[in-house]
Amino acid sequence: MIIPLAYLTVRNRLSRKLLQRIGYQTALVGKWHLESLPSGFDYWQIVPGQGDYYNPDFITQNNDTIQKHGYLTNLITDDAIDWIENKRNPEKPFCLLIHHKAIHRNWLADTCNLALYEDKTFRYRITSLMIMKVVPLPLHKK
Repeated sequence: MIIPLAYLTVRNRLSRKLLQRIGYQTALVGKWHLESLPSGFDYWQIVPGQGDYYNPDFITQNNDTIQKHGYLTNLITDDAIDWIENKRNPEKPFCLLIHHKAIHRNWLADTCNLALYEDKTFRYRITSLMIMKVVPLPLHKK
């Protein structure tokens, strides 16, 4: 079953802890402009503040700031995929929050795509919706 995260209020630390308690792995990758570092996640790597589209800094769980080279959307997506494929336990369900900057102003494309839509006009604004897959787990193990 896939449900909107809004129903679980996963932004709430308690919800992340509850997910962990029933066997979920939790992760956050991307934009984070709150005043504190993320907590309650098994894994996180964030862009501080509003972040930069090109060659952005990331803060790691070790509280190190590292600069990655490339376009932010690609870097966030690659890190999320890497966590799914290489850094989590594939036997457990997971909740991964992917916070992209690209849906926030000012909108800048990857340098290879800057001129791609110069002659186009779009009628509708694109919005985002975060979803997760819910996998039933037994609450009590005997």
